[in-house]
Amino acid sequence: MDTKHLFLVEGSGNPAILKMVMKKFKQPDFFFIIHWDKKQKQPDFSMYSNAVVIDSIPVYWGTDTQVLAERRLFEATKMFSNFEWVHLISESDVPLMRPDYFLEYFKNREFSDVEFDGYANQYNSRIKYYMPIRSLEFKNNFWGLNLHRVLKIVNKFLRVNRLKKFEMPIYKGSNWVSLNKCDLKKVIEFDDFKAFLNSSLADELYVQTILGEEFLDERIEEVRKDSRYMLKSSRFIDWNRGNPYEFKESDFLDLAIHLNTEYTFVRKIKSVILARKLLNL
Repeated sequence: MDTKHLFLVEGSGNPAILKMVMKKFKQPDFFFIIHWDKKQKQPDFSMYSNAVVIDSIPVYWGTDTQVLAERRLFEATKMFSNFEWVHLISESDVPLMRPDYFLEYFKNREFSDVEFDGYANQYNSRIKYYMPIRSLEFKNNFWGLNLHRVLKIVNKFLRVNRLKKFEMPIYKGSNWVSLNKCDLKKVIEFDDFKAFLNSSLADELYVQTILGEEFLDERIEEVRKDSRYMLKSSRFIDWNRGNPYEFKESDFLDLAIHLNTEYTFVRKIKSVILARKLLNL
């Protein structure tokens, strides 16, 4: 298949907003590859000619299943030939650009859209220790959270270090990225993918660590580097009012002023009414 932009959707819950986005971006330049959490009811996307649903796995927040789901989405791009960009989004992400503006924006963009945040190796414990948990979430789950804490203590006691032969520095940032074809190829062909398995919260290390210093060096004029790396993405996210904040209908005007500017997607939105108003601007 031939298209310019692939939206890679790591979805769960209510598909209503995603379906509106798919309708808005229903033209040959856009295509959606969807992985839907196997624990959830699988939505019907059969009426959408611009989408394919791939085989899914159950996804548990904080575990390596998040990395595995992303890997499946990245691998699924191989069914396409001449695409230019891939965009990893959730079912609650809404474009802040109209389709034509979106195309022009990425036509003129040279580098992938990847966030870096923190010091090199600041978060290496996430993949340094062996975490066999795969079916208990670490967040909002009493047993999962406490089992995770116990396993971390056991790893420290046993002096586990899975990074002894891993020579690359570990970087962190948001897992929601937009990659050009060249950087996607680097991620897919990375030899030591297993380093991100049996981990905790490694989805925020996966792409950043693989692209790493070469990517930061290329973007040096935009990177704040005082040993701590800071490179923001174009996703509109509010970390001041939440973790992240869930935008409400009352936030419409605050979001509308950013339409067709430097922000590609806003996350996260659960309000169907708010999403519809933004998409209809």
